Amino acid sequence: MDLGLTGRAIIVSGGSSGIGLACVAALLAEGAMVATCARDHERLRHATAAFDPASCLAVPADVTDARAMEAFVATTVERFGRLDGVAAIAGQGIHGRALDLSIAQWESEVMGKLRGVLNLVAPARPHLRRSDGPRIVTLSAPTARDPDPGMAASSAGRAALANLSRALALDLAGEGISVNAVAVGLIDTPRQHRRHDDVAPNIPYDDWLRGEADERAVPMRRPGSVADVALLVTLALSPVLGYTTGSVLDATGGLPGS
Repeated sequence: MDLGLTGRAIIVSGGSSGIGLACVAALLAEGAMVATCARDHERLRHATAAFDPASCLAVPADVTDARAMEAFVATTVERFGRLDGVAAIAGQGIHGRALDLSIAQWESEVMGKLRGVLNLVAPARPHLRRSDGPRIVTLSAPTARDPDPGMAASSAGRAALANLSRALALDLAGEGISVNAVAVGLIDTPRQHRRHDDVAPNIPYDDWLRGEADERAVPMRRPGSVADVALLVTLALSPVLGYTTGSVLDATGGLPGS
C-alpha cells in the first residue's frame, strides 16, 4: 500500500537513536524528506551519516528550547520548501518515587515532555496549514493511565502529554491538522540497555528484558522493537489516515495504551 509520503516533508525530534532514529529511517524509506534534531551533535551526526543528505537534514537542537525549535522549523521549511508533518519523539524518563523526587525534578520531567511538543507545534502550525493533509504525532504510554510508582514524574508527564495531544487534536481539527498519539510499551531501545546496566548488570540483557515483560504482565509476553513503533508513527503521518484524529495507536503488546 502506498502511504502517500513521497515528497512530503516531516520533522522528527529525537532522531539520534532508538525510536526517533527508527522513525527517520522508516519515513525516508517511504520517500519522505525528513528533518531531525537531537541535543548531542556528534551522536546525531553519526546516527544519520548513512542517510542521503538531499532528503535528510540533521540539526543539533534541544526541543525544550523554544527559540531553537523556531529556528529548526524555519531551517526545515527553507531546505525542503514545505512542512507536512511533525513527530514529537524526543524525550527522557527519570526514575524515582513520588516523594523521593525534588520539585525541580518534577518540573523538569513534566514540563520537559510538554515543551517537547509545544515548542515544535507552535512554529510548525502556520506551515502545516498550507499542507494537504498535515499530521502531528506524539508519544504516549500505558503509564499515562496506570502510573509506574518507580517512575512517578515520568508517568505524570505522560498523562499530561496525552491530555495535551487530545486538546491539540480538538483545537486543530478545524484547520485540517490531525493529531494522534502512538502509545509505547516495553520497547527494546538503547534506554533499556542503559537501565539494564544500572539495575541488573549481572543478568543477560535478553533474559532481563523478558523478565520485565513478565513483571509488567505484557499479554504478548515479550518486548517490542523500535520498528514496531516506527511503523505506527509512519502510518499516523501518512495522508492516507485522513479521518482519524485525537486517537491513540498502540504498540504495547496488548496493554491498554492510554
